Amino acid sequence: AQFGKHVGSIGRRVKQKAMHVECAARWCSDKAYKCIKVNSPFGSAGPSLGNPV
Repeated sequence: AQFGKHVGSIGRRVKQKAMHVECAARWCSDKAYKCIKVNSPFGSAGPSLGNPV
């Protein structure tokens, strides 16, 4: 039972991460440079989202 619980928590974490990646991809749509900007450690994600260029 303990092992099953452990696997379940890993599965949840992977699913959350996949959802986050999907969300980020949707935000970026076809603006790949925004994706790079958002995922980059330089500069915050805030201003790069929702600003039409």
